Amino acid sequence: MSFLSSEFIFFLGIFLMTAIFLNRHQLILFITLASYLFYSLGSLPHLFLLLISTVVNFYAGIAIAASLSRNRKKLYLTLSLLFNLGLLATFKYADFLAANFNNMFSLLGMTYTLPQPHILLPIGISYFTFVSLGYSIDIYRGEFKPVTNIIDFSCFISFFPKLVAGPIVRAKEFLPQLKDFRPFNRQNMDTGFGLILIGFFKKAVIADNISPFVDKVYGDPSQFGSAACWLATISFAVQLYCDFSGYIDIARGLSKIIGLELPHNFRWPYLSESVRDFWRRWHMTLSFWIRDYLYIPLGGSRCSRPRMLINLFITWFAMGLWHGASWTYVAWGLYHGIIVSFEHMMSNLKFTSRLAFIPALPKILLTFLLVTFGWVLFRASDLTSAALIFKKMIFIGSGDLLQGVSEFQKLNAALLSVSIVMHYFAYRVRDSNIPGLIFTKTHWVVRVASYALMAAFIVIFSGKAANFIYFQF
Repeated sequence: MSFLSSEFIFFLGIFLMTAIFLNRHQLILFITLASYLFYSLGSLPHLFLLLISTVVNFYAGIAIAASLSRNRKKLYLTLSLLFNLGLLATFKYADFLAANFNNMFSLLGMTYTLPQPHILLPIGISYFTFVSLGYSIDIYRGEFKPVTNIIDFSCFISFFPKLVAGPIVRAKEFLPQLKDFRPFNRQNMDTGFGLILIGFFKKAVIADNISPFVDKVYGDPSQFGSAACWLATISFAVQLYCDFSGYIDIARGLSKIIGLELPHNFRWPYLSESVRDFWRRWHMTLSFWIRDYLYIPLGGSRCSRPRMLINLFITWFAMGLWHGASWTYVAWGLYHGIIVSFEHMMSNLKFTSRLAFIPALPKILLTFLLVTFGWVLFRASDLTSAALIFKKMIFIGSGDLLQGVSEFQKLNAALLSVSIVMHYFAYRVRDSNIPGLIFTKTHWVVRVASYALMAAFIVIFSGKAANFIYFQF
């Protein structure tokens, strides 16, 4: 169920009107039941899968903690890893693996083919499996003690604001809050409603109005020239940011109203001065999860340079594959792996310290260019389409450079300008918590006026509603 649907507005209204009369213990159970209802309304066939995953991981955590020997702890952790990764492999990658094995068999002249199961992808499976994996690993490392109340654990796994598209919350960030959270605090409600409105504005006004132009160009890039391909790719960079960060703003706002805090997932990523810095600002909960649970266990950078580069490429291969069962996502991940590896090597050279005099703006622009170039692989339907767009963007066989530019309307230009102004403002104030500044540090008249203005923009200028992009992951 999308946050933008009328069904969700009705669901949220009933939820809030009921929750306000419950005490903390009752509210935890109510949140859990509401979260299961929320999930079932969007993916009823897979509700049983979410329940099974919750039960298995709850008891796996208890078993890991209760084991007295290291080997038995490792055994239970391994079983937990196999279960969770098995879910992903079965539901998300089975078709992809079967198709690629069949292609390999065909190249080898073999007539044998693996059946493709064509399993419907459960909504949010990449998120709740990673949350569960992190929980088991933290217990194994001794960084967190397992919860003994399955209702609390179920609330942690299924909490509806973050269930479908994150952020990827860790147990030590969420579960301690259940002991003393206070719902419907005035300041939290101010900030929460502000975040929700900002999220809706980003998604409905900016992302949904930009998406038709992006869809046209990427749907048939052969009909467009270089300028249109560049505009569409830059537009997609803005669309993706506003779409995904808009979802996170709404999720964090809903949680704030309930009295629970979800972690930041974005910190003005297009102001990054390097690609490494970009990944400390974009989808931060995933970046840090991959770093802490994959890159560092592989050895991280505390090893020889060749081994470090291997670790980086394994990490970025996994990062790409996490986003989807497609070679475009794998290529996108490896593209970033190459750039990050190059930046690592450059940072170790002595002469790079002499480049500190370079102003921030050129580095920001170069990073934006590199990241945006990579978004082609992320957005293209296949590698052939991506190659065609790359060729047009570097003016190879592009024909009429301005072909299709007329599709880029004034509204698109205005929305891109709004996004640039937002980032410029963030750059000037040097604060990632601008919603907090606006909705808690200003006079109530300013807050009310801000709410009304954004609500009016959302009603008047909303584009054609589309699902959040990250729902597919």
